[in-house]
Amino acid sequence: MAKKKHSFAWSPIRRLMKQQGASIVARNAVDLLIDHLEKTAIGLT
Repeated sequence: MAKKKHSFAWSPIRRLMKQQGASIVARNAVDLLIDHLEKTAIGLT
């Protein structure tokens, strides 16, 4: 499976999730959150 190019960097998003209490952060969870953030940001334009 090819990696998708995101507008948001993966590591800072993962770090924010951990700072908010997530003890384990799956790669798929970060990807889903980034997808949601991108769609929300596009909707604001």
